[in-house]
Amino acid sequence: MDGKTDSEHHVTLALAGTVYVKADPQYGAISPGDLLTTSSTQGCAMRVSDHGRAVGAVLGKALSSLDGEPGLLRMLVRPS
Repeated sequence: MDGKTDSEHHVTLALAGTVYVKADPQYGAISPGDLLTTSSTQGCAMRVSDHGRAVGAVLGKALSSLDGEPGLLRMLVRPS
């Protein structure tokens, strides 16, 4: 937030809109419209499979699909 992008601890943060997020489909293929939450794979999101457990932990909604290997997909940010 201080504008220093060369900092060792620089992090990009999105509060609204569409962003690219690294996701891991090993816990289930991701399709457009799926809700995304944090994954046990560090730095990745995954498809929500248990909506009851994901309450308050939803990152956003997938706008593209991903199957197979971890990769980037478009996501609509959805603050909890």
